[in-house]
Amino acid sequence: AVDTLKLAKDLLDDEDTYIALSQMNQVQAAMKIGQIIESKKTKTPPSVSKAPKPINPVKANAPAARSTESMSDNEFLKSRGL
Repeated sequence: AVDTLKLAKDLLDDEDTYIALSQMNQVQAAMKIGQIIESKKTKTPPSVSKAPKPINPVKANAPAARSTESMSDNEFLKSRGL
């Protein structure tokens, strides 16, 4: 009943549509009112994915620091510039 009253108020407020409906036969008016009702319906938003956000890939910007104890002799000498 509330929707019907809202529709009637909208039709009375829009004078051009009201005049056009009053000049139509019952079937044409019913079809036009059906089109108006369909255009007023709220559109359902697209469903939101429930998947988790993608992970950020690991970036290798900083050089890895190794302890001198775990280095081989050659690596140790290269790190000291020898």
